[in-house]
Amino acid sequence: MRGRILIAATVIGLTSINAAAEDISSPAAAEKCFSAKGLVKFYDKMSELKPARTDTLEAVMTAAFEREDDSQALPNFWARSEGVDTPFNVAADGRVTDFHQKLQGLPITAELCGQVLTKEGETSKIGMNIDNDVLFKNRTGPYSLAELQDGVADGKSFYKKMFGGPIALLVPKMTHLSLEYLYKDTPLNVSFTQAGQAVSRPPVEQFGKTFVIALEDIEASGADTMTVGGGAFKLMPSPSVKKMKSLGFTAENEGDD
Repeated sequence: MRGRILIAATVIGLTSINAAAEDISSPAAAEKCFSAKGLVKFYDKMSELKPARTDTLEAVMTAAFEREDDSQALPNFWARSEGVDTPFNVAADGRVTDFHQKLQGLPITAELCGQVLTKEGETSKIGMNIDNDVLFKNRTGPYSLAELQDGVADGKSFYKKMFGGPIALLVPKMTHLSLEYLYKDTPLNVSFTQAGQAVSRPPVEQFGKTFVIALEDIEASGADTMTVGGGAFKLMPSPSVKKMKSLGFTAENEGDD
């Protein structure tokens, strides 16, 4: 389940962060900074979860720059704390690949800074997205049935802590697994085994570009292991597609950042 499954709550929590981040897009390589306080506080809040809830899952915040076309240079991007600048790694596709790791070590007084490189007289049209996910710590698999059961059981605690207050009451029960590939057009490649022998794949429902599998169907299949192929992916606990639709989500935007 992505942080945006309850999109209203996510927007409330992150709007101020995204608005500040967009200020990085400025002409003529001007340096722009914004406070990292909200992001650091997010990780502080998630650290309050009991260890028994965090042995299988973790909350991960990601960032990516978006360009109108690939000819535009990507920004320089770094964290600044007590006068020391620590650069982030911005991949060729705009993803800030070490955003999660480096955010966790920052004090609440830190800033995030960017410098957009443009030709003289041009105005940069580069935006920045910040997203949050609750992911299985095991990023590659295979996954044992016990691991899947534990992650699904703990997922709701993460989202309740993430949103807090009255919004936490809207968090539904996690009953499914959502699989999302990094490259959105990757075909589903998931298999199940019992004691090393293949078993029939449980039903898979597609919601936008996210594949959704009921934990109870995996249990009913007799499988004790799930393996995912096809390239980089995210595996998350989630509610059912029916529940997501009842909360107002549509297949058209599910799986898009």
